[in-house]
Amino acid sequence: MASLMDEQSFSLADLMGKKLTLQKGDCVFCQGHMFDSVYLIGAGSLKTYNLNSTGKEGVTGFYFQGDIVGFSGMDMGYHPCFAKALEPTQVYKILFHEMEDLSALEPFWARQVLQIMSRQIRENQRLIALLGSRSERKIASFLLGLSAKFNAEVSSAEFFKLTMSRNDIAAYLGVSGETVSRTLTQFHKKGYIQVKGKEVSILSFSALQQLNV
Repeated sequence: MASLMDEQSFSLADLMGKKLTLQKGDCVFCQGHMFDSVYLIGAGSLKTYNLNSTGKEGVTGFYFQGDIVGFSGMDMGYHPCFAKALEPTQVYKILFHEMEDLSALEPFWARQVLQIMSRQIRENQRLIALLGSRSERKIASFLLGLSAKFNAEVSSAEFFKLTMSRNDIAAYLGVSGETVSRTLTQFHKKGYIQVKGKEVSILSFSALQQLNV
């Protein structure tokens, strides 16, 4: 995964931002809060979501170590969504104006930030392309996307943890929680994956890739 979380990036984060330690369920920022910072994930994971008029959550993304959250508030001046920890998580709060100043001085930093933003845009485009697809394709694509996210050296990681709930996955993909659970069970029985609680092992990448076309 293209990441800022190497030795150089950690020192930059320490110089620029305040390190925040979050427990599961803690919010980094809330919908409607003023935008002045972005947040670099040092460990753990977050979900972003918004609330409709009835209070129902619409999950808009999942973010992991090396990702940056908060850019969606840049043009409006306020955050259009919530960002909540899915597990014990550490983030670096980076004031946006300081990041702009450093980006002008450090080409490495600016290039890495743009790469992260590019990857996140690509992931959003992939989700949009799945609209109207059958549930099996959506869930196969989601698992393949996570496997790629967790391994930068090769194209995929065989083992990873689903830190989000089945209902979170359902809200993100636009299907029901029951559909997510049923489909994961079907994939397990067919030998495509192995599921133990929140832990997932991909046993057949080719089978999931065939569903994803």
